[in-house]
Amino acid sequence: MSGTGTKLTPALCSAFLASTPDGITIVDPDGRIIEWNKGCERIFQRPREEVLGRHLADIQYESFPEALRSDERLHGIRMMMNRILTAEIELPVQGIQSFVIVRPDSSRCHIEQQPFIMEIDGQRHLAAVIRDVTDRLDISDSLEWELHLNVAVSKLSNALQDTTLALSDIAFIVHDNAIGLTGSEHGYVGTIEQGTGSLVVHTFTEMINSTCRVDDSAKKIEFPRRPDGTYNSLWGHALNTREPFFTNDVPAHAATSGTPRGHIPLFNFLSVPVIWEGEPVGQIALANKPNGFLHRDLFGIERLANLFALFLDRKAKDDRLRASEERFATFMKNFPGPTFILDENNNVVHLNEWYAREFSWEIEGLEGCSLDSVLSSEMLRSFEAQNRRVLLEKRAQQFEDKVVTRSGPRTFLTTKFPLKLSNDATLIGGFSLDITERAATEQRLRESERDFRELFESAGDALIVFEPDDEHILDVNAQACRVYGLAKHDFVRSKLTEFSLTPEAGRERIDQLLKTGHLDTFETVHHTADGRDIIVSVAARLVDFKGQRAILSINRDITEEKRVRAEHERYSMTLNSLLDRLPLLIIRARHDLTIQSVMGRTENIIGVAQEEVVQDDLVNLFPEKAGELRRHPLQQPLQFRAAYQRDDDTLSLQAYLFPTDEGILAIAMDVSEQVRLEEKLRDSQKLESLGVLAGGIAHDFNNLLMGVLGNATLLQDMLPTDDDLQDILHDIVDSAERASKLSRQML
Repeated sequence: MSGTGTKLTPALCSAFLASTPDGITIVDPDGRIIEWNKGCERIFQRPREEVLGRHLADIQYESFPEALRSDERLHGIRMMMNRILTAEIELPVQGIQSFVIVRPDSSRCHIEQQPFIMEIDGQRHLAAVIRDVTDRLDISDSLEWELHLNVAVSKLSNALQDTTLALSDIAFIVHDNAIGLTGSEHGYVGTIEQGTGSLVVHTFTEMINSTCRVDDSAKKIEFPRRPDGTYNSLWGHALNTREPFFTNDVPAHAATSGTPRGHIPLFNFLSVPVIWEGEPVGQIALANKPNGFLHRDLFGIERLANLFALFLDRKAKDDRLRASEERFATFMKNFPGPTFILDENNNVVHLNEWYAREFSWEIEGLEGCSLDSVLSSEMLRSFEAQNRRVLLEKRAQQFEDKVVTRSGPRTFLTTKFPLKLSNDATLIGGFSLDITERAATEQRLRESERDFRELFESAGDALIVFEPDDEHILDVNAQACRVYGLAKHDFVRSKLTEFSLTPEAGRERIDQLLKTGHLDTFETVHHTADGRDIIVSVAARLVDFKGQRAILSINRDITEEKRVRAEHERYSMTLNSLLDRLPLLIIRARHDLTIQSVMGRTENIIGVAQEEVVQDDLVNLFPEKAGELRRHPLQQPLQFRAAYQRDDDTLSLQAYLFPTDEGILAIAMDVSEQVRLEEKLRDSQKLESLGVLAGGIAHDFNNLLMGVLGNATLLQDMLPTDDDLQDILHDIVDSAERASKLSRQML
C-alpha cells in the first residue's frame, strides 16, 4: 500500500481471514481451493484440511440439496468455472448470489455469495465472500407468516360478526383459512353433535368430491363416538386427549389405524380440537403439507379454533333462545313487573296490570291502539327507536329507561325481543326490572372506583399491588414508577422479590399479613432499576383487586429523609455543643408568645432550668417590651437590649426577634460583661477629654506667662540694680516661673 497506511503483511492477512465472521475462499487457476477460512468452516461445516486442494465445483455440488444433484449439473459447474478462470467468459452474475446449501448434519443454510476475480502473482484467481443469512431469512419468514395469520384471524373475526352466516358458511371459512395458512393439501372442519357426540364434518364432502377416492360405501359425513365415549383412529386422537398435535410421520404415530380403501395416502397430519369450557365441541384437521408441519402451524390453527369455539357457543345460545321463546312469552304474562307485547306498528297487543297500577292506564282500552295517547312525545320517540332496533337486528336488546311512576322517579332495565309467530308476523315482547337502587349503587361504585383510581395514581407514596403467593406485581401507580425507575409495563411483568434485599424476611411478613390482614409500618431496603439501594417505609394490607385476593403495599422512599434527619441530628449536636459554650439562647415561640422550645444553657445565662422556660411567656424574658409585643403582632425583625433581673444581679440581654409562620424566633445573648466594658470605656473617654481640655488651657496660660516673664526680665535689665522696683520685679519673675512650671506639669 502507498501513503501512510499499514502494510499488508502475510501475518495481517492471516489474522483478517481468521477473525472475519464471513466465509472467504480463493480458488487457483485450476479451480482448486487454496484458501478456506474459519467462516467457511462454520458455514459449510467442512474443516479446512478436508477441502484444501479439492475442486470448488465438487464442494458446491456436495452442498446442493439431494434433488438438485446430477452428473450433468456437476459437469456444468466445472465447465462454467474453468471458462471463468481462463477469462473465456466473465462472471455470469454481477452482485450478490443467494442459494441454499445442505450441511453434513442435514441442516439447511441460506447463504449469500459475492464472487469476484483477483490477480495473484499475475495469475487469474476466483474468490468469494460468503455470508450465512439463515437467521435473517427465518425472521423475515416468521414476520410474513404472522401477517398471514393475522389476516386469517381478521377474516374469520369479521365473518363471526355477521349473524346472517350459517354454521356451514363459517365452517367453510375456517377450512379455507386453515388450508391457506398452512399450505396443506387436505383438511376438514367438523362439530360435535349434541346428544350423540358424533363428529359432523361440514367440509369433508367437498374434499372427497375433489381429490379423495374413498369408496362410495365408505363415504360418511359423520364420525360416530364409540360406546366408551372415545373416538377412533388418528382423527379422533385430539378429541380424546383434548390436546392439539401434529405428526410428520403418520404410519409411526401410536393412534394410526390405517386409512380406508381408496383413501389418499397421508404423509403428515395436524389436528386441533375446538374446546369450549373444557369440552370438545368441534375439530379442525389438516393433512399432507409439503415439507411437513411446524409448531407455528399448530399455534395458528389453535387461534382459528378458539374463534370457531366462540361462534359455536354463540350459536348454541341462539338455538336455546329460539327454543324457549314460547315459554318466555308465558313467563312475561305472569311476570310481577311491567311486561308488554307490541306489534310491528307499536300498537298494544298486551300490557300487564303493572301499567294500570303505576300509570293508571285503562289497559283494555289500549289494546290495538298506539301508545302515543299515553306517552310523552320524548318517551314515545325513544320507545319507537328501541323497537325499530329490536326488529332490525332481530334479537333481544336491553335498554335503560328513566320513568316517573306513582312511586316517584324510577330506573328500569327493559329487555325487548322479537317474537316470530307462525303466520310470519313479528311482535315485540319485553319486560322491565326496577334497577333504581342498583343503578344508584353502580353509579356510586363507578364514582368510588374513579376516585380510588385518581387517588391511587396521584398518591405521593409508591403503591404496589401484588399477588401474595408468588409476589407477582399486578399494578403500580406513577409514583412507584418514579421511585423505582421502571416503566409500568416492565413493573407489572416483575415480582416483588426482584426489588428486595431480604426476600426471606419479606416472605415471613407476607405470611403474617395473610393471618392478620394488615402489617404495621416497617422499614426495609429495596433495589431500584438504576442499581441504587433505597430505604423504604412500608405499610401493607390485604385488598380485593379485580376479584382476586391481593396485597396493597404502600412504600415511601425515606432515604433522603433519613439522610436529612441524620444530618439534622449531627448539626443539632454540634449547635447544642456550641451553645453550651456560648452565652446564647435560641427560642421558638407561638403567635401567643408561649415558648415552645429553647436551645442553650438557660441555667448559666438566666439562672432558670430549661424545662421551666418552655411553656413560659416570652415577655417574661423581655418585660420592657411586654406592652409592645402584646399590642402589635411582630411583622418586621426587631432588635433591642433589655435588662433581666437574675437573683440580686441585673443582666443585660441583647435580643433579636424574627417573625415566622409558626410564631416568633428569638435569639438572646448575655451582653452584661460587654455593657460593663462599654461603661468603663465611656469613663476613660471622659477622662481623656478632660486631659485634652486641661492641656489646651495650660498651653494658652503658659503663652501668657511667657509675655509677663519676658517683660519683667526686660524691666530688670533696664533698671539699676539698686532700684526699689527690682524687688517687685523679682517677685513677678519668680511667680511667673512657678506658674509656668505648674502649666508644664499640666501638659
